[in-house]
Amino acid sequence: MIKEVDKIRGIKSILSCIEFSSPETGEPNHAELSEKLRNHDLPMGMSTYLRESMAPEGLIQSKHKVIFVVRNPKDVCIAQLKSLLSEKDLRTRTDVGRYVDQFIEGNVPFGSWFEHTLSWWKYKNESNVMLLTYEELFSDLQATVEKIAKFVGIKLSSDYVEYICKKCCMNKMSCNGYDPEEKHDDFWDTINDGPVGEWKDYFTVSQSDKFDLKFRSRFVGTGLEELIPMN
Repeated sequence: MIKEVDKIRGIKSILSCIEFSSPETGEPNHAELSEKLRNHDLPMGMSTYLRESMAPEGLIQSKHKVIFVVRNPKDVCIAQLKSLLSEKDLRTRTDVGRYVDQFIEGNVPFGSWFEHTLSWWKYKNESNVMLLTYEELFSDLQATVEKIAKFVGIKLSSDYVEYICKKCCMNKMSCNGYDPEEKHDDFWDTINDGPVGEWKDYFTVSQSDKFDLKFRSRFVGTGLEELIPMN
C-alpha cells in the first residue's frame, strides 16, 4: 500500500477552496484561481460553496469532474449557526428561531441554500457530474469512497480505501465503524462534527414545519424531495 499512497499523494491540491474574496463584495476569488491554473498543470482537487453561476466559466462543459454534495438543509442551518454562536447560546435557543427564518429566506452567509442546490442540481445528468448526499457519505463512508474513486478514474485497493476512510473521519464521528485518529491541533475544535439529524435537538415543531413547507415549494417535481431526507 505504500507505493499506492505515494502515487495518490502525487495528485496535488494547489487551491484548497474557491470562495468569496470578501463578504462585503460577494465576489469569488476567480483572479487568484486563474493565476494558479495558468501556472500549474498538475491534477488538483478544489472545494467550494459557490453557486454554479459563480463558479469558473465553462466548468461543467470542461473535462473536469464535479462532485456536488447535498445535505438536509435543517442540519446545514444548525451547522452554520454553530459556527456563529457559542454552544451555551445554542443550549438556551438564543437566536435559533430568528436564524431559521433568515436561513429560509436566504439572508445568511453564502446566501440561499435552496438557490445554491438548484443551481447545481440542473446538471445532475451530465457525465462529468456526480451528486452525493451527506447522509449516504455518513452512513457508508467506504462505499462512498469507492464510488468517488470510480467516478474520477482512480483504482484503489481495499487497504487504501480503508486508509482513506480513517483519514477522512472527523473528530467524534463514528464513520461506520472507523475510529478517528487522535487530533494533533486545535483545528478540530473549529469545525462541526457533523452528526445527521442534529437539527432535532434545536428545532421546534413549528420551525420544522416551516422548513418543510419551504422545501416542498421549491423542490416539488425536481426529484430532490425524494433524495434528501427531511425527517
